This record gives sequence, structure tokens and C-alpha cells, in this order.
Amino acid sequence: MLTKNHLTKIQENLLIQGATGSGKSHLARWVHENSDRSHLQFFHVNIASLSKGLFESELFGHKKGSFTGAISDKLGFCERVGSGTLFIDEIGELSLEQQKTLLTLLEEKIFYQVGSEIVKKFKGVFFFATNKDLNIEVQKGKFREDLYHRLRSFTYNIEDFSARTDKGVKIYEEFHSSKLKHEKNDLRLSKELVNFLKNYSFPGNYRELRQITDYLCFVGSGDLQITDLPSWVKDTNVKERQTDSYYQAFEKFEKRFLEQKLKKFQGRINFTAQTVEISKVTLISKIRKYGINVAEYKINNFERLSSYGI
Repeated sequence: MLTKNHLTKIQENLLIQGATGSGKSHLARWVHENSDRSHLQFFHVNIASLSKGLFESELFGHKKGSFTGAISDKLGFCERVGSGTLFIDEIGELSLEQQKTLLTLLEEKIFYQVGSEIVKKFKGVFFFATNKDLNIEVQKGKFREDLYHRLRSFTYNIEDFSARTDKGVKIYEEFHSSKLKHEKNDLRLSKELVNFLKNYSFPGNYRELRQITDYLCFVGSGDLQITDLPSWVKDTNVKERQTDSYYQAFEKFEKRFLEQKLKKFQGRINFTAQTVEISKVTLISKIRKYGINVAEYKINNFERLSSYGI
């Protein structure tokens, strides 16, 4: 079984699987920073939402005039990363056509800029992340089996935060990080609050833990109590006790969380997706799933919802 220490020694492609908010992006950067490539480039890219042309342009680069809007030469991530680490997030959202392009790159380790016939060699290492079970996606016909076999050699599965036996340690670690960020060294967690958090299910995983500690350090003072928690944590905890279904509880939290963030960021889809660390495609899908009325959060027309089919 792969451990985190194993990961820093891997010289091949790495696939990280875990639920939304489980810390896949943080793990990818941690592995890079603790490997012998730490002095090299690390790029975190999310290209699942792009069309085929833009997908290849972002990945491989393009030559001036190769398509409408290509007003100058552009280096793609494959070239810019050099011998470093290229981390492609949300790989489970790639179309079958995009998956084919990626498979060719992984097998041949060469690429061409859009509009060029000059072959270039990929010198770096790929990290991939997904919140989906790719084996199941293969069975559904949504993910290429040959690409899955190419990726799965080194797979690391991140367990949900609620399942960890060291929750208390992680709570204190995140709280300490938040105190430093907000310059609130006088803050302390009460015993009652720590016990509450240890028993809380954290449907939003590590991301929710970071949000909670950031909130506490932003608004709190002195000895922090359960009453200092954001209201959505206590509301979620009550509703979770009213259902035996983990998935129903998680969906209630997820809808409320996205509504709050979209309202906070005035319905800006791109900015919200980037801030909460999910792809634009995933955010739009969840907006539709939960019937969230994004229009009511917007105060201007700079971002047209119609372009996203919402």
C-alpha cells in the first residue's frame, strides 16, 4: 500500500483519488515540494471545461495564426513545466476525445503545438486527481479503459476526514495555521469545541475544516466555544441527525455551501469555482442539480449565465 512517504520517491505519473474537499490538490503540491523535483515548476491546471481546440492549446501551446484569436505564439503547460510536475485536476471530467489526446501524450511523451509540425518532448511528470471512481466510469463507458490502465500504476486514495483516527491532531494543526494567517495567537479552542469537532462528520471534508478554522480565527476572540461556530455547521449537524443517509446529509450541506459562496461572490461562476477549488464544469453541474438560482446573486451583467446554459 502506498504511503505519503512513498509518493515523494515516485518518478512516474501519480493518480490521486478522493472525495470533493478531501485535499487532493494540497497533497499533490506536498508531494512535489517534498520530492527531488521541488526546485522545479509545479503547475496546477484544470482544463476539463475547455473545448478540444482550447484544450490542446492550453496543454501544448499554439503558433500565431493557427486559429481565430491566436494573435501570437503561446507556450503550453507541457513546455512551460519543463522537468517539473504538471498536475491535471478533475481528470474524470475529461471528454473521451480529450482522454484520447492525453493517452497519446502519456504513451509517446511527445506533443506538437497547435499549428506546428515540430515535435516537442515532454520532460516532466504528471499528477492527476479525481473525485470519481475511474473503474466505475470505465464500466459506464465514460472513461477510456486504456487510459485508466495507463494511470492506475501509482494510485493514492485519500480517505474522508471523518474516517481519520487522528482528527484531533489535524484540527489543532489547521487551527494553528489559521491563527498564524489571521495573526490571532491569543485564540484557544475550548475542550467542548474540540470534542464537538471530533464528533462532527465534516461532510465537506478537509476543505470544510479549513473553512471552519478560518471563520473561528476571523470572528473569534479568547477561548472559542461551540457558539462561535458558523451557523451552517450547527444547522448541518442537526439535520444530519434527522437522516440515516450520508448522501442526503452531504447533499444538504453541499447545496447550502454553494449557495453561500455564490451569494458571497455575487454569482461569479468562474471565480467561485476557482475559490472553492472545483472545476467550472462541476460547479455548473451542481447548480443545475440543486436548482440554485444564480441570477438572484448577481449585481451586474459582466458574466452571462446564458453562456453556461443556466
